[in-house]
Amino acid sequence: MKTSDIVIAASFVAFAIIILLLVQVASGDGIEYRIMRVTAYCSCEICCGEYSDGVTASGHVIQEGDRFVAAPRSIPLKTWVRIPGYNANEPVRVEDRGGAITGDRIDLYMDTHQEALAFGVQYIRVEICR
Repeated sequence: MKTSDIVIAASFVAFAIIILLLVQVASGDGIEYRIMRVTAYCSCEICCGEYSDGVTASGHVIQEGDRFVAAPRSIPLKTWVRIPGYNANEPVRVEDRGGAITGDRIDLYMDTHQEALAFGVQYIRVEICR
């Protein structure tokens, strides 16, 4: 393989990655895919400040074991989303909002602050069921 072939192949891969990161891909079946900046939070005062009352923006009363997300206003409350590696890959609902959750960001609910911190920041292809 020539050096020029490697450069062309690498350029193609880089271009494909950029397209995936910048373009929201929608399929014809009402499912939209986005590469999103995914973080996690819990209902503690550190994560939620004055909104740490255990009730989400949709009115959902949080219980131990709940799995849901906080999403930007561009994704309506009660919309189903699937995040690989969260909730055994089963869909969860958008039940919350957050001041920092704008654009292509989403926040996963965790039971404890330690779990939320351990999740860190990840860029994941999220499935949004419209």
